Amino acid sequence: MDKEFFALSSEGESDDCSVKEWIQSIKDNCAPDRLSEADKVIDGSVGGLGKAFENVLGTNRAVPLFEFRKLAGVRVANMEDKVTQAEQAIIDNHRKFGKAPQLFKQDEVLHL
Repeated sequence: MDKEFFALSSEGESDDCSVKEWIQSIKDNCAPDRLSEADKVIDGSVGGLGKAFENVLGTNRAVPLFEFRKLAGVRVANMEDKVTQAEQAIIDNHRKFGKAPQLFKQDEVLHL
């Protein structure tokens, strides 16, 4: 993952960051995170929600909000079905990933 980059440029300005840098900046509690900082050359909308969180459905575990962009267009006639499907997908993920991930020490990891 550390070889994958976000390359952003606009009107002669550019910036980039690796996925690894972005995730590390989140782990290090940087504000703004590295991707939000790099996006300032475009429009600064990445990270616009700041440090907003929501709780995982049915828990008190706070998780960051993510915004999905450039989704396929939806016709008015299909809007209700698409919103219902999206909401159900979010609920399914909350249920599937309701428990916090656990950290393991290197010697505790099973090597296959």
